[in-house]
Amino acid sequence: MTDAMLLDRLKDGAEAWNGWRAAHHDVDIDLAGADLTRADLRRADLVNVNLTGACLKSARLIGANLVGAVLNDADLRQAKLSEACLDDVSAVRASFIEADLHYTRLIGANLTQSSFYGADLTGSDLSRAQLYRADLRWANMRETVIVDANMTDADLYHADLHSACLRGVDLTQARLDLATLADGEITGCHVYGVSAWDVKLAGTEQGDLIITQPGEPTIAVDDLDAAQFINLLIHSPALRDRVASVSARLALVLAARVPGCEDRLGALSQALQGAGWISVHYDIGAAERSQIQATLKSTMRFCGAAVIDVEDTAPHIDLVKEAAQAADLPVLAITRNPDFDAAGLVEGPLRAYQDLRPMTRDLPKL
Repeated sequence: MTDAMLLDRLKDGAEAWNGWRAAHHDVDIDLAGADLTRADLRRADLVNVNLTGACLKSARLIGANLVGAVLNDADLRQAKLSEACLDDVSAVRASFIEADLHYTRLIGANLTQSSFYGADLTGSDLSRAQLYRADLRWANMRETVIVDANMTDADLYHADLHSACLRGVDLTQARLDLATLADGEITGCHVYGVSAWDVKLAGTEQGDLIITQPGEPTIAVDDLDAAQFINLLIHSPALRDRVASVSARLALVLAARVPGCEDRLGALSQALQGAGWISVHYDIGAAERSQIQATLKSTMRFCGAAVIDVEDTAPHIDLVKEAAQAADLPVLAITRNPDFDAAGLVEGPLRAYQDLRPMTRDLPKL
């Protein structure tokens, strides 16, 4: 069957098309460059169809199945894709400008450099999607689920992510200026180089936001507003000197990021937040001694206290003590093992992770 005949059959409607596909499921469908402007393709079976460069402007694709389809350079402006399935689709440089994608599945989709300017993605699932340099300006992304996705260099200017879940997302150098993230979640994300001016974060769960570059020992914070500020403090001696009074609320947590650590470190972070502190977590278990020494000397200078896991810091306790003494910083020691022998390592009481509330009372008064 020629491409023209396939196109005519598709334009006959989804019911006839789906029946034909069911009988010819082994046939590769190539509709590259096809003109399907305003086509009615509701619930059409377009699995693995090649639609490279196709024009689907204002097409109705509600409930359509596009799993594995190729939409590279396709024009889907103002298309209606609500409740469609685009899992594992390749839509590099595709245009979804002002398209309706509410409650659409885009799991594992390659959306590199695609434009969703002004699109409606309400309730959509973008987990594991590749959104490198994607244009999401002014997009409605309320209640979206975005887990383990790559949003490096993505532009989310003025995007509405109210009640959205961003978990484990790479937001390196993304633009979030004037975006709304209220009442949602942003946890475990890489936020190095993020531009986040005037982001709305009221009621949002924040935590484990990594501000260091890949390959560097991990430093994580629990406040997106503070992320850029803290990164600047680490790399700017002049700025550190000017903001010493402001940074007194920062608590440097020295603990290794190891499997199973999430719950106890999360509980520690919540206890510190409840006492009015902002936690800055440094992964001391993944760093070399030369890195630890330099990082502690610069970081402890702008913190109000240090909380150390004595088991993780024991191999480098001399560096910790030296840096803390130079910064005149109080150090609180905690342990996950009540039987751990901390003799000679730290002075003062040794707290268990299960005893966090009394520990926060030992911190300096804010």
